[in-house]
Amino acid sequence: MTTKLYQFSCFYLNLIALNFLWLIGCLLGGILFGIAPASVSLFSIYKEQDLSLFQSPLVLSKAFFQNYYREFKQANLLSGMISLLGLFLWFDYQLVITQRDIFSLVIKYLLIVVIYFSVIALLMFIPIYLHFDLPKVRYFLQTYIFVLTSPIELFLLTLMLGGMYVTVMYVPLWILPIYISGQVVLISKIMDRRFLQLQIFTKNGQ
Repeated sequence: MTTKLYQFSCFYLNLIALNFLWLIGCLLGGILFGIAPASVSLFSIYKEQDLSLFQSPLVLSKAFFQNYYREFKQANLLSGMISLLGLFLWFDYQLVITQRDIFSLVIKYLLIVVIYFSVIALLMFIPIYLHFDLPKVRYFLQTYIFVLTSPIELFLLTLMLGGMYVTVMYVPLWILPIYISGQVVLISKIMDRRFLQLQIFTKNGQ
């Protein structure tokens, strides 16, 4: 019992530190150019460090900023491509909702489905980026393939989105210091499950 409590305390404190580092990383990039590398770095730290053990803030900071500066250019380039895709979908949706004919109504609901899948794809994107070594455009294709072929992960990430809303609206403030880093843990665990399934499937297919 004491060991479990210690591990939970270490885990929670490490998440607070990572949440704080993420905020610093966002500010260093002027927010606009800081969010993507800070988020990639956060996912990387989760993969590299055992957060159930106490990690010195200096160790976490060093690892975070090493990943941050190494991924700064690539992460922002991919983030720009994602933003362009998002703007394209948003403008299409704004155009369609002004129309009243049956064809536009069908397109509107199709766009809603595409936007929903794209939001889930966004949550999956960084774990896929860190797991696979692919050409830039292939990351987008691979992410949408994961969305369409991973119904359990799709369901779990949808639940997580609902949980994010409930957390902000109703849950006590003690959760908020780990709001971003906690989401990274949940997304990583969901995606690691899928990666393990693929690894087993690949081995069995050989």
